[in-house]
Amino acid sequence: MNRLQKGFTLIELMIVVVIIGILAAIAIPQYSEHVKRTRRAECQSVLMHTAGMLERQYSATNDYTKLTDLPTKCPRDGSAKFYDVVPTRTVDTFTLTATPFGDQSGDTKCNILALDHRGTKYQGDGTQPNNGCW
Repeated sequence: MNRLQKGFTLIELMIVVVIIGILAAIAIPQYSEHVKRTRRAECQSVLMHTAGMLERQYSATNDYTKLTDLPTKCPRDGSAKFYDVVPTRTVDTFTLTATPFGDQSGDTKCNILALDHRGTKYQGDGTQPNNGCW
């Protein structure tokens, strides 16, 4: 008797499951790294924008400390915080330091980002020179 069989065998189904598992093992880490890079780039943008605000203030008043409305997190909008931003200012100098927070704290490649009044960009522990993170 020849019957027309419909459906999948267990072997065929297991092969599909293995292929999906392999693709997921490759795609998920790459996606996670892409998300971290995107968050890092957004925070770098916030640091550069804040440095520009401080420079405009310094041009007008010769004092970096007079500007009061500085961001304390990245991103600046109402979404979840991924970096804590701490400005360290004197009359003649400033350093903006962004420390990873929450999900972003696993970003061990660049970790802390910093920018000073000379435009020097730092990474790692905040004192190492830029090495591809900016």
